[in-house]
Amino acid sequence: MQPLSRKASVLVRTGLAVLLFAVLGVGFLGYFSAGMRLNWETIASMCGF
Repeated sequence: MQPLSRKASVLVRTGLAVLLFAVLGVGFLGYFSAGMRLNWETIASMCGF
């Protein structure tokens, strides 16, 4: 498999950064909407904390 060209590598990194910010943005908006409140204790216990 050949390595990606420099331009393709930049596009992949940019795409991943946009995806990350989109997921964080949706989570941030969901945190402030009453219908999407999460029980953080339950999530922490599922992760072993």
